[in-house]
Amino acid sequence: LRGLSPGTLEQTLTPEGLPLVVVRPSAPRATVILAHGCAGPSVRRDAIWASRLAEAGYATVAFDSWAWRGIPGGVCRTAAVSGDERVREVALVMAWLRAQTWPRGPVFVMGWSLGGTTALATAREGLGVAR
Repeated sequence: LRGLSPGTLEQTLTPEGLPLVVVRPSAPRATVILAHGCAGPSVRRDAIWASRLAEAGYATVAFDSWAWRGIPGGVCRTAAVSGDERVREVALVMAWLRAQTWPRGPVFVMGWSLGGTTALATAREGLGVAR
């Protein structure tokens, strides 16, 4: 990722086992949770957005709904995972963020396709997400 010093990219898990990829500039002013679509995470797309957001001073946390559930290839052709389940995952990410020492500023959720509906549903639930 462009413009990031070593140690700013981390792969970790929430206590429940939800896989996270965290990109953190030295002094993040806010955090953006990245919610993938039905096909799952896109390394290329996620890296581009994480890099752009880091350049603007935002940390990003991407989570992988499908790896956590053992669903290879996503759920584009099934209804295996409900929107409410994805919102619960955002709540897990929020709890993980609250346990960290580095986050500052508001938390936003940004998503693509099914991840976009996750972002909208999260805003409706009032999980402490700014937008």
